[in-house]
Amino acid sequence: LVPQPFHSWEDYRAAQAISWGLRAWQQHAARPTTSRRLLDQATALLGGGPVAPWQAYRRRQLAGYCLAMHEPAYALRLLRPLVPLYQRPLSVLSLSQVTELLTQAYAGAGRYDSAYHYARRTQALTDSLRAGRQFAALAAAEARYRTREQASQIQLLTARSQQQAQRLAAAAGGVAVFGLALLAVGLAWRATRRLNQQLAIQKRQLEAQAQHLGELDAAKDQFFANVSHELRTPLTLVLGPLQQALAPQPAAARRELLATGLRHAQHLRLLIDRILDLTKLEAGKLPVQQYPTPLAALLAELVAQFRPLAAAGNLLLLPPLDVPATLTLLLDVEKLSQILTNLLANAIHYTPAGGQVRLAFAQPGPDWYALTVQDTGPGIAEAEQARLFERFYQSPQRQARGGTGLGLALSRELAQLLGGQLTLTSQLGQGAAFTFTFPAQPAPAAAPAEAPPAPPPRLPAPAALAPRARLLLVEDHAEMRAYLRSLLAPHYEVLEAEDGQQALAVLARETVDLVASDAMMPHLSGLDLLYALKADPNWQGVPFLMVTARADEAHRLAALTVGVDDYLTKPFEAAELLVRVSTLLARQQTRLHFASLTPADVAEPAAAPFLSELADEAPELTAADQLARWQAQLADCLADQAFGPDELAAHLLLSRRTLYRRLGELAGLTPAAWLRELRLDKARRLLEAGGFGSVTQVAESTGFANPKYFSTLYTERFGRRPSDYAK
Repeated sequence: LVPQPFHSWEDYRAAQAISWGLRAWQQHAARPTTSRRLLDQATALLGGGPVAPWQAYRRRQLAGYCLAMHEPAYALRLLRPLVPLYQRPLSVLSLSQVTELLTQAYAGAGRYDSAYHYARRTQALTDSLRAGRQFAALAAAEARYRTREQASQIQLLTARSQQQAQRLAAAAGGVAVFGLALLAVGLAWRATRRLNQQLAIQKRQLEAQAQHLGELDAAKDQFFANVSHELRTPLTLVLGPLQQALAPQPAAARRELLATGLRHAQHLRLLIDRILDLTKLEAGKLPVQQYPTPLAALLAELVAQFRPLAAAGNLLLLPPLDVPATLTLLLDVEKLSQILTNLLANAIHYTPAGGQVRLAFAQPGPDWYALTVQDTGPGIAEAEQARLFERFYQSPQRQARGGTGLGLALSRELAQLLGGQLTLTSQLGQGAAFTFTFPAQPAPAAAPAEAPPAPPPRLPAPAALAPRARLLLVEDHAEMRAYLRSLLAPHYEVLEAEDGQQALAVLARETVDLVASDAMMPHLSGLDLLYALKADPNWQGVPFLMVTARADEAHRLAALTVGVDDYLTKPFEAAELLVRVSTLLARQQTRLHFASLTPADVAEPAAAPFLSELADEAPELTAADQLARWQAQLADCLADQAFGPDELAAHLLLSRRTLYRRLGELAGLTPAAWLRELRLDKARRLLEAGGFGSVTQVAESTGFANPKYFSTLYTERFGRRPSDYAK
């Protein structure tokens, strides 16, 4: 076939947009990021202003692709401009098709009120079309009747005016007219039947959509009821013990009450994190972080965690027996553990006493592995199995046992994120088996730990710290501000401000040694306050600690880009806050000490190599910019355990004397201490992001040869042990 040329530039743009939409549909499962980029290009190509008539059909076609890819936001962007275009006579059918697509798009986006509105509108348009077609059918019947009457009169006049010889011709003419009338009736009846069939199909589709919307609404109501129950139960076990602890109690009883409240507060945080994980999955912002992991040890640890729960339910929990002890794979441990934890918890929860739960291992193919959680519970009906992995859905036979209806949906989506799949095999009365099949590449076993390195050289003694440093605490929540003050006041002099504007007013009349600020505040946010201080030469050197509930990486990067000195997310441990404040103040004192030194005051270490002597060069960048530039240059070197101060100086093309002086002025640290700080900060980001495997793997990936030495340094720096992040 010879391709036909495009008749206009608009034809070419429309065809290009549909081509990109089709490519996005083909790639959305394997390459979601590329798929969304193609959708952005396609929608941009169709224009963002008033919709031209040539765009209407292409927009509907592209919106259909978006709905097939479960991207309702793009469909809404394409469809909404079509509604005013079709608000004119002779466009009712097109308008009904657009409103039907809008119903699907709003339902997919979770905006059920708008979906219901357009479903009603589609039904009204369909009724209007049906009424119009019925009127057209009546008009056609009336026209046929008049045609037959006129034909009869013509025949009568012809018979009277013509002779007997012309009667046969008149009869033939009458037969022809009658045949044409019959043909017209047949065609009209056929067209009417086709339209009625289309209307019936559309009606059935609307009824099915209405039923689906009703089911989604019911599932949503059930979800909120379950979430309310799941949140209220641990909340009761937090508030109740705390209220009891406020009353006179023996010390041991009060400690037990507080431990109960803490345990269930951590459970509340786990539920909230699960809901947030679903949000990140929808947004495509849940990264996969793989580390070398011994699979046998990981599975043994997971099974051991559930042994007390299984024993309490009089269940036999069987671990996998055929996992090679030396099998080490590149795995995202957090997501793998979350999938298996959900499956094991469900199996133990629904298996009656005396039953058993088994975790089995298999390798169905090269670099493919399968983990199966099998129980002897009541099983799952075949009619329920297809919907069991839907969000918010709960089987009627399981609703009485509680839950949010998110565990299995989250597990399947995590399995797909890891490139695998989660399947179910079950029969009523014969238990259930959930199998997680996933690809994984083998990885070498971790190298044995070496002896801890020698302690870093000490700095020249800085000036003695002030007896009580002065801190400015900026927090809009009164009770949180009081809690922070109770932690800091025993050690420091604390000034307070309710927002960024009040903080600037305090700083205009007071001198402080450190600013600790929340991020989200009225009038002037913590980030805006940070901008203002770093732009002011009088305050840009004062340490700034961001204490916030914003845990997203984008906000953290924005704060680090501006120049925040440390970033602490809520909830946090009291000791962690105190250690970070103390570290920032000590570093500030060291920085001020180095700023007062001359190059001759800094002794050159013996036998120190250098490449160039830059001691007399004046820095062209601010301290934050210079340190950020150096840190970017060292991103790939921190995992190298042999990378020390000599290698650092050579890498930055500085002599050891110059590097020693410049780091003291900019960061208040020696080269060895600054390298250690960079490695600890990288370890903190890995631990807070989750999916880090084990503490040993984090230590090795950040250049620490000895995990115990790493744990000691991390606890001293951040006031929290690395192992605490796995809880």
